Amino acid sequence: MSETKTFWGRINWGLRFPLLGMLLFWYLFLVSLYAEQVLTVNTWTPENYNGQNYVHPAIYLNLIGIAILVVTALIGRRIAAATIAVEPNLRLNRNTYAFTTVAIITALIASGILAIAVFLSNLNFGGTDTRDPMVRLLSLYVPIILDAAVLLFGILRAFVVKPKGAKNV
Repeated sequence: MSETKTFWGRINWGLRFPLLGMLLFWYLFLVSLYAEQVLTVNTWTPENYNGQNYVHPAIYLNLIGIAILVVTALIGRRIAAATIAVEPNLRLNRNTYAFTTVAIITALIASGILAIAVFLSNLNFGGTDTRDPMVRLLSLYVPIILDAAVLLFGILRAFVVKPKGAKNV
């Protein structure tokens, strides 16, 4: 069986899922930039310039995008591992499995960068913090905990619990 005939079969779904996840992540990233731009234009008035007493929606939109990317890359990796179990000598199957692994690693790196960015953006650098405690909770602690959960889920599901067909990969 040639690789050209197999590419348009089941193995294509192993590529489609991570690519769809990357596309959705990029779309949510752009929506988060737009939402942040609209929100900051409406709230930067002279009396509210230093307050910023609101929760940034960009944090949660980026977190949802990263979670979608992790889940879709994991689904694609499971599909690629199943096709390796069916046809272990086909290079396209192994390349798809490697691509989904790279997609998972990329999503995990993005998740780590988001956690660091959320933490550093909420540092006060010696000033007085005038924000509401609930806003501080929702803009700092909840996103970091959710991001750590996505990171932990991705690491455990990708590298500890391997797919059944991925014994020799």
